[in-house]
Amino acid sequence: MDVIGNNIANVNTAGYKGSRVTFRDLMSQTLRDAAAPQGMRGGMNPMQVGLGAGLAAITVQHTQGNTETTGVETDLAIEGNGFFVLSNGNDQYYSRAGMFDIDDSGNLVSSVNGFRVMGWQADVSGNIDTRAALTPLTIPKGAAIDPASSTRITYAGNLDATQNGTLLYLESPVEINHPSGQNVRLSFAITPTGNFNEFRWNVATNTGALVGETSGILQLAPDGSVASVLDSNGNPLPAPGDIVLDLGGGEQMTIRPPQIGDANGGSFGWDLDNDGNIDDESLGDYTRPEARVTSITVYDSLGNPRDVITRFYKVGNNSWEWTAEDAAGNPLTVTGGVPGQPGTIVFGPTGGIISQAGQIELGPIGGGGTVRIEPDFSAVTQYAEDASVQAARQDGHPAGTLKSFGIDANGVINGSFSNGITMALGQVAIATFANPAGLKRTQDTMYEISSNSGMPRIGEAGTGENGVIRSGALEMSNVDLSSEFTNMIITQRGFQANSRIITASDEMLQELVNLKR
Repeated sequence: MDVIGNNIANVNTAGYKGSRVTFRDLMSQTLRDAAAPQGMRGGMNPMQVGLGAGLAAITVQHTQGNTETTGVETDLAIEGNGFFVLSNGNDQYYSRAGMFDIDDSGNLVSSVNGFRVMGWQADVSGNIDTRAALTPLTIPKGAAIDPASSTRITYAGNLDATQNGTLLYLESPVEINHPSGQNVRLSFAITPTGNFNEFRWNVATNTGALVGETSGILQLAPDGSVASVLDSNGNPLPAPGDIVLDLGGGEQMTIRPPQIGDANGGSFGWDLDNDGNIDDESLGDYTRPEARVTSITVYDSLGNPRDVITRFYKVGNNSWEWTAEDAAGNPLTVTGGVPGQPGTIVFGPTGGIISQAGQIELGPIGGGGTVRIEPDFSAVTQYAEDASVQAARQDGHPAGTLKSFGIDANGVINGSFSNGITMALGQVAIATFANPAGLKRTQDTMYEISSNSGMPRIGEAGTGENGVIRSGALEMSNVDLSSEFTNMIITQRGFQANSRIITASDEMLQELVNLKR
């Protein structure tokens, strides 16, 4: 009845684990021993009279209690195996009651008795060593985080594998006066081959008796200048590369192949009177592929913000160049130790990067140090789809102060700083035991180890056999009130029935005494 009463008294105690009582019978008086079968006689069972019942065990039931949401960030509940580790500075205790709070020194403590919650404190970079010894956890509100210079920019997204330069013809067909006295209509056509800056060109005429056609391949350099001109058989045309267009009837016309002088314009010219001079250059303009532009803000050693603008240019099949500049347009790319030299990216046939070269370097300003950044293009692909590459993130940040914190399922305390940085501050430890029922109760819903509980196994929440931590909630008592009332009635009825034995035995003895009268 004491155990039942204590269970009922703690039905609303967070983290409380109910106990149960089991009984055993006492020694029995043997009136006749058992006899084995012999011959024609069968065996006989022993004849014994029990001498009563005794207490066998009072066992703590470490089953999961229901979880109640409180909305208090520092209230923690364990869903699964494990105990929180608490310390008063001298001894360690273990509890499922996660009613925690922050004291005026920033310590994470039990709001029941002020014992400090144990775990692992993170270093200044947010790294947590869970192999180290446990220490009291501290969450210093208003703590400052030092600025960190950017060292890496991570790029992600796609570069369009089909991106190509364009060669636009403005006048086609064109009518010219041929020395034969006829007006000749020339039609020009150009189509991409699918390779970078490579086009198939075609010149044809069909005017009266003058009929002719010729074609070939035009290959342009990334800046739009002519790299090579091939005839219909794929052979390079000799310089200056004139093409003789056979018009039939013994008439010929000399066509000058593409001559593009700069990156922003070009021409498909021809010689009208066979004197070697180009008489018209108004047929085409070359436009290099549009650059993919992305920008991001990085930081120097003092937290000064610096803008980095990155541009990507396709320069060949599976080959790209990239440049970086600041907001004023000053080049920042350094490749092979040469400032201003574009960086390179080379893709393989499956769209993944084979190699890359180039760094980004920003000179010091405002007393800060030089910022040297290693770009990371490992998440960039080259597929036949729209370009989407962008500077996804960088690893630097300005100075900031702690504004808030949260605790995740693994017990990691993540601090949110005014500079937008989220960094680990520490991690709550979880202790498990080979025999949790062997723990010895102490006050304030805590336990301490005993010779039969085993030593605590300290680990992270959510790993191995350890349960997960739920923030903003408490585990309620696992006491089932209906079961306790049932046990109370059974215990009461059992005691009442047993007490009748005393009354009945007394009356029988009285009758025995009366036999002499």
